[in-house]
Order: sequence, then C-alpha cells, then structure tokens
Amino acid sequence: MTASAPIIFNSPEYACWHEAGHVEAALRVGARVTEVELYRDPVRSYGRTRVERTDAQADEIALGGFGVEYLLYRQDRLLKEDGTAPTEKEFIDHAIANASDDYEGYWKHRPLQAAMLSEKDRDWNFMNEAIGRAKARIDLSVVERIVTALRATDILDEEAVKAALAI
Repeated sequence: MTASAPIIFNSPEYACWHEAGHVEAALRVGARVTEVELYRDPVRSYGRTRVERTDAQADEIALGGFGVEYLLYRQDRLLKEDGTAPTEKEFIDHAIANASDDYEGYWKHRPLQAAMLSEKDRDWNFMNEAIGRAKARIDLSVVERIVTALRATDILDEEAVKAALAI
C-alpha cells in the first residue's frame, strides 16, 4: 500500500482507514484501545474499535473515523465502487452514513443542542467538528501504520496496536 493508492468506498481498506482514525484519536487523547476488528463483507466491509475511555475523550474518538475519511477525500484518494471520484455531496452522504454510529454517539452527549437543530444542521456541525479536529490533530502516518497491520490480520488486540506503532 502506498500513500497515494486509491481507496474504494465500502472496501476492507476503506473500513480499515475509518477504524484506524478512531485508534489514532483514542491514543492521542490517552484512551486505551483494547481491540480493533475488520469485518469483511462482499457488500460493505466495516469495523469496530473497542476503547476504554472517559466521557471527555469520547467526542475526539468518535470524530476520528470521519476525520480520516475527509483527509483522504481532500487528497483525492477515494473512489466510488464504479472507479470514479465522488463529488463532494457523494462523499458527504457516504461518509455520514458510514459514520452513523459515531454520529449518534456524538449527539447522544448533546441532547438539548441536537433537539434544537435540524438534521442538516446536525450533519453540518458533526462534519465541521470532525474536519477541524482532523486538520489540526490527525497524523496520517500513524493511521497508515494501523491500517497496514489491520489489513494483514483483520483483528488487532492492544499489544498488536502497540507493536504496529512501535510503542
């Protein structure tokens, strides 16, 4: 895998990048990553990152997956299943749907704010928060090392994450 290789929506690699975004964010804020798993499915691969965290760390971790997807989109690395580049709207629609559990968790901690906003405004708020944090904080070289390890084994425990990052 090279730093400029294209990544196809819903592919195992796409799921790895998303989950690795959560891992990088969790480690950066001092949370403990206990396991990362990739589920390969012919229709849509997906993953799960298990983290021991505080409530204060939750938002940063939840935003990490979407944040990495955004950085990949801005680098023109994402392709739709038909091999064409997504429009900005197609990227946003796909990435918001892909991050639906993260999105729900983010708004769960803000029920009053969520109730006052339209769905469009909630989407906009979530995306802008993730994008701002991604631009300022995400280290894609760390993310890529996690992706490489996860793609090789489909599951990383805490020790395997540390080994992949040499920590």
